[in-house]
Amino acid sequence: MRALIIVATLLFTGGIISLAYAAPNKIEYELRDRCGKEAKDFWQTYHKENRVIASAHGRETISNYRNHYNATLNKCFLLEITTTVGGTVADTERLFDVNENGNYGVFAKDNADRVIVCRVKGSKNECSSEYEWRKLITPFMQDATN
Repeated sequence: MRALIIVATLLFTGGIISLAYAAPNKIEYELRDRCGKEAKDFWQTYHKENRVIASAHGRETISNYRNHYNATLNKCFLLEITTTVGGTVADTERLFDVNENGNYGVFAKDNADRVIVCRVKGSKNECSSEYEWRKLITPFMQDATN
């Protein structure tokens, strides 16, 4: 009988421990899922799901996005990625806080890979390369544990 009580106790406390570990993961999963839905809504508000837009001047613009729920900052970010073929500006990326509709940064380079603009909120200086841009947006688009 005593062995049965010990086994039951171990099973019960093990169940509580696994529930304690599962709850934060479930909450974070739900926040990430909600971020994905909110980012999609944010994207559709501005782009109406048109990822390829042809202009009258012979340019073609292709846009897409990536989103990321940053658990450390408790924020949902969207990175808009736009490539233009046939124009002066070749690549543009803009980083947004989806919930606050805030612009956190912008990066653009021309067809010769010269940086036109590169700045990120909270950064003291403008960046001067795509590498620096990636480095500056990493705290927003990745969690500290990634």
